[in-house]
Amino acid sequence: MLPTSADTDPNSTDHAIDALSARPELLWRRYTLALGLLMALFMIGNIAFTQALSTVEIDAASINQSGRQRMLSQRILYSATDYAATRSVHSAEVLETSLDQFETSHRQLRAMAWDNDMLSSAYFVGTPSLDRLSRDFVEAGRRLLVSNDPSAELGALVERGEDQLRGRLDRAVRAFVQVAQAKAKALRRSANTLLLSAVLVILLEGALIFWPTYRLVNQTFETLSERNRTKHAALTRLANFASIAADLFWETDLKGNLTYAEGQFLKVMKGSRENLIGCHYLDLMILESEQYQIMEEAVRTAKPYSDLTGTFTDIDGRHYILELSGMPRFDENGEICGYLGTADDISERQAATEKVRRLAHTDSLTGLFNKRGFDDCLTACLKARQEGSSLFLLAIDLDQFKPVNDTYGHGAGDEVLKIVAARINSTLREPDWAARIGGDEFFVVCNNVPHHEAIARLAGRLNKTLSEPYGLSMETVRVSASIGIACLPDDGGTVDEALAAADRALYAAKRMGRNNTRFANDNIIAAVSLPQSMHESA
Repeated sequence: MLPTSADTDPNSTDHAIDALSARPELLWRRYTLALGLLMALFMIGNIAFTQALSTVEIDAASINQSGRQRMLSQRILYSATDYAATRSVHSAEVLETSLDQFETSHRQLRAMAWDNDMLSSAYFVGTPSLDRLSRDFVEAGRRLLVSNDPSAELGALVERGEDQLRGRLDRAVRAFVQVAQAKAKALRRSANTLLLSAVLVILLEGALIFWPTYRLVNQTFETLSERNRTKHAALTRLANFASIAADLFWETDLKGNLTYAEGQFLKVMKGSRENLIGCHYLDLMILESEQYQIMEEAVRTAKPYSDLTGTFTDIDGRHYILELSGMPRFDENGEICGYLGTADDISERQAATEKVRRLAHTDSLTGLFNKRGFDDCLTACLKARQEGSSLFLLAIDLDQFKPVNDTYGHGAGDEVLKIVAARINSTLREPDWAARIGGDEFFVVCNNVPHHEAIARLAGRLNKTLSEPYGLSMETVRVSASIGIACLPDDGGTVDEALAAADRALYAAKRMGRNNTRFANDNIIAAVSLPQSMHESA
């Protein structure tokens, strides 16, 4: 596309830039045109310079050979004069060598004349021609060498050499020099013209291509900078919203490695973002089995998940309970490339919830589980019970507790209940636990006990420790405990059945008298050697 006047009009520059912005291929067309012009100029110049240099080389060779002939003619005349006077062998050899060199140079000039009009005109035009004079000069020199009277032939040689040949050679050399100088001037003019043309094309490129391109690129950078500022402001706002909306925003790759993290939680935890980026989420979080299965299933099916809880531990060992929500993220081709989501620190909320749960499940007087805590924990123990193992329930009721309450008041009774709870806890194994379900009624739960003998020995220890004197603030009193023992699954397949069996065994123990233990299955009594205290009557 050729440039138009509108392209060079300063008043239309902005319109031109707008047109180029809309159609950037116009710049490419202009650039291609300018590059083509430069290449054409350089090719024409190269051809012209090559031809001129070829002609100059021929002219230089012509001048060189013509000058050489003139020099050789002088040497021939001098050698011929010396030979005619002395007849010396040396003079004859010099003369013969010079004639041979002159003749060789003349043949070269004749060959060059076929390709050079000026050289052909100089050597073959005229009467006699320079070619004829040169050959006659050589013939005269050779006659002088073979003549018996060289002095007689010397005159003819001098006449052709001094009077005719040298003058023609001088004129030919001067003509060649003049033509060479003229060609050199023409070559310089061509070089200047080519240089000016190239400069003009480059200036036009600058005006019509590079300047609009600079303007266009500058506008593009300004546009990109403005978009970048807008994007940065949007990201800043998003980060601010994120810090309000959630404690932590995160991204992972397909392998589960953390690739991004941002939020207020980074300021709370010990460590920095660099401690998280690149780590696998399972190295950072501990998820309970049920929670992990939910997450694993969501990731396997590329579905979102929400409200999963896990424990995060920072580099100082502090634990945080985080509530996680996530969804798959996709690349520009629509392929899943990882997950993104949020995490909220619910440690305080979880602690408060746990505190409320403990209060709701704990007996305020003794610190043991209450009826609600007993039911929930017993249900959990049943779920955790291993196949083939036994779960024992020990129902405990205090003997002679009502007289203590009636005689010394409820304050003394409460003191006794606290001491009873402490003695029970001190007697149990670590995995076993106790509950006060009301009044002076207690339960002990023993999970994964190997055999009935072990439970019998535990019951004996409880009978012994609970029957020891109770030193109160006002008086020393004595109470004891009756214990009924039931076993799951032997005495019942459900919790209610096992509790009913333990109650029946407790009442059987009470009927036997104070400080006794009774198994729900009467056959167990015969098989197990019970402590002596179990057989004492009230």
